[in-house]
Amino acid sequence: MLILTTALACLCAGAVPPPDRDKGRSHHAAAAHDSAAIPPPATKTGCAEFDVRLGRQGVTVTPIAGAACGAVQVAIAGTPAFDTARRVVQLPVALHNTEILQLHAPAAVLARPGSLAITAGTPAGGALRYAAVDSIAGDSLRAGRPDAHWVFDQSLGAPSAPPVVASDGATVVPPGGMSGPRMVGVAVPRAVTGFRVTLYSAGTNVFTVPVPAPDQVPLEELEDSRAPDNIVTNDPRIPGRVVRNKLWVLFRDSASAEQRQAAVDLVQGVVIGGRQIGPSPYYYLRIPANPDSGGGPLAAVIRTLAALPQVQHVMPDFVTGPAVPR
Repeated sequence: MLILTTALACLCAGAVPPPDRDKGRSHHAAAAHDSAAIPPPATKTGCAEFDVRLGRQGVTVTPIAGAACGAVQVAIAGTPAFDTARRVVQLPVALHNTEILQLHAPAAVLARPGSLAITAGTPAGGALRYAAVDSIAGDSLRAGRPDAHWVFDQSLGAPSAPPVVASDGATVVPPGGMSGPRMVGVAVPRAVTGFRVTLYSAGTNVFTVPVPAPDQVPLEELEDSRAPDNIVTNDPRIPGRVVRNKLWVLFRDSASAEQRQAAVDLVQGVVIGGRQIGPSPYYYLRIPANPDSGGGPLAAVIRTLAALPQVQHVMPDFVTGPAVPR
């Protein structure tokens, strides 16, 4: 029978104190649950408004101050162009994720009726309208309609940087990051030299961290933790015998579901269980760590988590018994 033992201590750029008993009072009364609820995906939205000018120097696009709304914003990500033959302005737009969570698909940029308005010049005929430039499956863009929809599910990775991959294997836009661009085309009547465009955006937050913490660790995870190649002994950064790729974390009572998820995502962790340690419900996390990496990745993750305001305590998984052969 496997016995999982832990000690309320950790090393992270110095000792991290045990949980503050004056904070997180509900941890003492919290009971572990057999089944912990994972919050459902949440749709996040935003918008932006741009002034577009056509002149001898080309296309000038100016974001209108104060127009951005919501956590998922529309941004210009590249150089706008004007196809004079078709009289189509091409605006390279991307999703800017100002959320604390990763932005998942489904994601899109949308235009609503009334989102185009002439601001300079007198049209010789016709009206502003959206024009297809790089249409893909799922886009909604029809001649004569004032609304449009551009799918960004396959454009969440920025082309100038390695893709950010979530724990489920999906490419995402990290907090503070930008998606790859897509071209939004606007057909401009002759004699029009300026217009205003308002674009809306939507993306998805996906949750994998249950609230509250699970009350058990699956047997296969316990066996994996006690396998000889998963145990590090007397590493200079973490003395004693510890599991190299797993740790325990306790969140503060005030931590929201978003803050818990952000902390786990930040260290590329996966919640694989949990346990009541003393009066407090701890999460058991698996982190990326190569077999020959020693205690380096574990020490770095502990330092990172300990610095977050939503984390009350973090510690390694200490091993006191003999290693269990695979």
